[in-house]
Amino acid sequence: MRLSSFARWVLALAFASLAACSKGTGAPAESWPDRIAFDAERGPDTALELSGLVNGGRTAYFSLDRLETLPRTEFASEDPWVPGRARYRGVALAGLLDALALDARARQVRLVAVNDYSVTVALEEIRRLGYVLVWEEDGKRYDKFPDERNKGPLTVAFPHEAFPGVDMEEHKLNYVWWLARIVVTE
Repeated sequence: MRLSSFARWVLALAFASLAACSKGTGAPAESWPDRIAFDAERGPDTALELSGLVNGGRTAYFSLDRLETLPRTEFASEDPWVPGRARYRGVALAGLLDALALDARARQVRLVAVNDYSVTVALEEIRRLGYVLVWEEDGKRYDKFPDERNKGPLTVAFPHEAFPGVDMEEHKLNYVWWLARIVVTE
């Protein structure tokens, strides 16, 4: 059977996407535990507050150290805001939400920075593009960066180069630096 050039292109794109997801580009790790540990109250080392349609409606608080105990993912990519290529490490956002008993009504995820900058992203988009809560760049934690490259203890990124055709002018606003809160809504 002979495939048209369009069919070959579609198959190549599908295989590239599958290969990218299997190489730790942000796809939820298969080894997620049934239950994950978090704090029920904000503490002095809280790096992330997660609320809304997760965890039975109860807010979950995470320190950076606790997030680092979860299944990690890594990817290399260009940051749309800072010139140069880097290797990022963090935890798949969709995996974290699923591990916190994501409510079936969940459709939107609001990402809020320390300075109250926020964006709302469709949960479907977070899954499709493999959004990652990143705490490390090129082997160094963000909270250890002494200069303008310090993007907080947490930032949100995704391996956009694994998805040809993604409009980065539209999506680069979803790279939230100094992430403080995530709110899951309908």
